[in-house]
This record gives sequence, C-alpha cells and structure tokens, in this order.
Amino acid sequence: MFYVFRDGRCGFQGEPPLLDFLGHHRLPPLGDRHYEKFFSIHNGFGKWEDEGIFPMRSLAKVQQKLRQQLVVMNKMQAEDNCYSLGIFPFYGYEEPFAYQSFFFDPEIRRDLPSPNVLLNEESLEHRSLETIELLHLSKSYYPSFLSWLENYLHSEEVYNE
Repeated sequence: MFYVFRDGRCGFQGEPPLLDFLGHHRLPPLGDRHYEKFFSIHNGFGKWEDEGIFPMRSLAKVQQKLRQQLVVMNKMQAEDNCYSLGIFPFYGYEEPFAYQSFFFDPEIRRDLPSPNVLLNEESLEHRSLETIELLHLSKSYYPSFLSWLENYLHSEEVYNE
C-alpha cells in the first residue's frame, strides 16, 4: 500500500500484513506489544527514503548489520551478538547509520525511561552499550512504539541531525 500526504510532501509504503504473526512467530520480550501487533497491519513500513520498520524476513539480517557496525565501532566484541546483549533493532536509516532499537535486557533497560532508543554513531561516540542508560539525557526517546510511530508519521525526518 502507498500513502501520500495531500500536499505531496511525504509518502509511505507499507507491505501486506503478516496474517499469522501472533500465532507462529516469537520475538524476545520487548516490553511493547504494539510493535508485535503492528505486523497485523504491515509487515514492513517506511518512508520512501529510509529502510523503515523492518519486515519480519529482514530482522536477522538487520541484527547482523547492526552487530557488524557495533564491532567496527568497538562497542561490542566480535563473539557477541545483538540478541545476547538484549538489543533488538526495529527501524533503520542506513546513511547515516541509525537504528531505533528495543532493549529487552532488564539490566540494561533498568534505568531507561523507555524500552526503545536510537543507536547511531553520534549517540554511541562517547559511551559503551553498558552506559547507554545515559543516552536518554542527550537524545530524544519514545515511551512506546506507538509514540515513536506517531512522531515518525508526522515528521519530515525522524533523525534530522
């Protein structure tokens, strides 16, 4: 499906829904059921110029890409993976590197005001994943997937840096 604002300033493309998602696919405990329910509307959704909300078939590849970037930035060891660190990217903007991600590890998420946060080069430049809880002091965060989605739908760019 294609969605275009009346004034033509922005457009979105949504893939068909994943009809059997809730019964057959398992995601880690992300702390936000609205994200899972979104797959019953669209299995992948985004603005024309970004990667958008990843479809189910891309989630493993996306985690691998994020892992590779974090290894290059010396933010994680080569033997680690995103799942073992409790990181679950759900939206991406490749250039510049940016992933909106859920943190599902209770230890990492403990001091965060939100289960989802932006990971990019700027936000990680002077911090490790272990000190990511400080991120909410300097970057915007969203208390839920729905609040993030609302901002995404109503903004020209989500990550205008």
